[in-house]
Amino acid sequence: MDEELERWAKAWRSMEVKHVSIMKRAQAAHGYEAMWQGLLAAVLGSGVLMVAMRFERLAAMGWHQVLIPVLLLALGGWTLWRSGRQVALARARLVETPLGFVMDLIRLRERELAGWVDKRVLLPGGVLTLAALAFAFDRLARARAAGAPWAFDGGLLGLLLLFLVALVIFGIRRVRYLRRDLATLRELRSELEPER
Repeated sequence: MDEELERWAKAWRSMEVKHVSIMKRAQAAHGYEAMWQGLLAAVLGSGVLMVAMRFERLAAMGWHQVLIPVLLLALGGWTLWRSGRQVALARARLVETPLGFVMDLIRLRERELAGWVDKRVLLPGGVLTLAALAFAFDRLARARAAGAPWAFDGGLLGLLLLFLVALVIFGIRRVRYLRRDLATLRELRSELEPER
């Protein structure tokens, strides 16, 4: 009888450790998601402000100078709205058990992974990025042809290209991490499911 009680005590301590570990991981993941949502909201707000302040100047340069920022802001707004809706839905489904926290963490990781690899995000984002780069190269070529100083525009274009390369590298690494983490979480879910 003492051996059986000891075995149950070890199992209980193990479950407590798993529960605390799962909760800490869930809190960290939700904090990370909230940080990205806040960052996206700040970028959208500053983007709207910049487009509003320079609307007349952009419109004078051509319709494409207004269309691309507006479409990028619309895509960002849709992404932020969709993400907020998914978070609210996930919180409504949360059950405060170890299995519930694991399921919530799995859904959170799947949402983030979809943000990196979903065609509904990649296609419009890629098209708008390529269009913005094409117009930036066109503007730089016109400035060079007119003999205007182009160092500032060239520097901005170089910075944009560097940012895009860094984003692609970060995205590849993040997707690999998310896939590994999802595999681990699914294993943990399979361990916890019989205990329901």
